[in-house]
Amino acid sequence: MRNTRRFFPVLMLIGLILVSAVIATTFVQDDPLPLFLLLFLIGLPLWLFSLGGGWRVVDKDTVVIRKDLAGNIQPFYRGSYLYMPIVHTIEAKMPSYPLRHEFPIASIDTRTPGLLQINQIRVRVIYEISDFRTYFDRSADVKERIKDLEDNVKLSRDDPSLWRKVTNEVMYQVIDDAVRDGVWKWAEHVAEDAALQLDVPFEKKPNPEYDPYALSLNREKLAKKIREEVQFLTESWGLCVHSLVFENITIDDGLIRRKTRNKARELENAEHDARKEAIAIRLRGFAEAEVRAETVARVIGVLLNQREKGVALSEQTLYDIVRAAMYSDGEMIWHATMEKGPGPNASVKAA
Repeated sequence: MRNTRRFFPVLMLIGLILVSAVIATTFVQDDPLPLFLLLFLIGLPLWLFSLGGGWRVVDKDTVVIRKDLAGNIQPFYRGSYLYMPIVHTIEAKMPSYPLRHEFPIASIDTRTPGLLQINQIRVRVIYEISDFRTYFDRSADVKERIKDLEDNVKLSRDDPSLWRKVTNEVMYQVIDDAVRDGVWKWAEHVAEDAALQLDVPFEKKPNPEYDPYALSLNREKLAKKIREEVQFLTESWGLCVHSLVFENITIDDGLIRRKTRNKARELENAEHDARKEAIAIRLRGFAEAEVRAETVARVIGVLLNQREKGVALSEQTLYDIVRAAMYSDGEMIWHATMEKGPGPNASVKAA
């Protein structure tokens, strides 16, 4: 879109005058003034047309801010308006519809002992410019940011995108400050309005208004109070906040676990786990006892068979072998008793 500031129109008008004068003096030596005026009057409408002069229509969903040579500001909301280069400049084309902006606010200090923080609040705000003249006047406070967008992002003042971006940044800063200040002074707000008293599903601790988890559970009350503060602050900017919502409040997981801890349920779960473990141990013991009993019975059968075959086995040797079978874990742990020796009283290697 063409630059509507005054420098280029003036430069083009000077160029039109010079070109008309050169042509007139070139073709008419005696009295070039009539030809000069004719050429200038022919070129003047072309100059106006090239710069968009004349009656302009206000674009849909925009408000045009026009400034004249005397410094008078006039907003145009609908219909058409007269634009004369040099005489007028288009200072802004602002969006006239509600704007929606979503953004996070991170690391919000509370007054909880231990310097616990709210990690992040996700904010959604819907607002609009309600007083365009006031907002344009306040835009002087962010003129450096506007100039930066014009120079580096290549947005012009007659582009609604520039004003959406600037206004979103203004709203972000106002809400960020209001949230941090509101959380820090929450106890004072509660003292002034009992309806803001926090509702928590756990036993209240001293100063629960400072508790990040309690605040996260009461985000609707917190958002309502912050919206009132934001509305008060943005009125001086000519802005109107329709809704302010905290989509979620993120806090430390460990803090949630501590606050939601149910000691009675933990004891019930521990007792239940202990009973399950006792049943498992008892069943394993019965199974092992059955296996060992069967093993001992087989060992005794083998020993008696060997004894009938003439193998010398004393009562003590039989006792040691049976004892080893009963208390071992499946392997013979008393190898000396089980190995076959050279003498008649030597033990035999068990099968």
